[in-house]
Amino acid sequence: MAYTCIIQGEPGMPDDGYRTVIEITAHIPIPDSNNAVRSLSPWITTVLPCPDCGQTMIWAERDYTTWHRICNGCGSHWSVMPEVLVEDRQRIVIERARFVQEPLENRGERG
Repeated sequence: MAYTCIIQGEPGMPDDGYRTVIEITAHIPIPDSNNAVRSLSPWITTVLPCPDCGQTMIWAERDYTTWHRICNGCGSHWSVMPEVLVEDRQRIVIERARFVQEPLENRGERG
């Protein structure tokens, strides 16, 4: 099956297979306060830079798959998933979001 990507806002780009694994601190000290959010995984709220342009990737799960993010700067689409917890470090996989490429005979035939 062929896949396509949205790279720097351009749909229909070939999948370049970009994938990286980063690690962040798994536990953020939370101040003792009645207003503090407790038990929130800090990687979910971590601002991650786009590998294409360095701008912020924002959550975009509506109308997309779980863990989907879109760069607020260049428009690249990403899949950002937690992997394993290693001691006090959370491993996160960042890879290009892949979309199934439509067969040539189906393109442009939407009514």
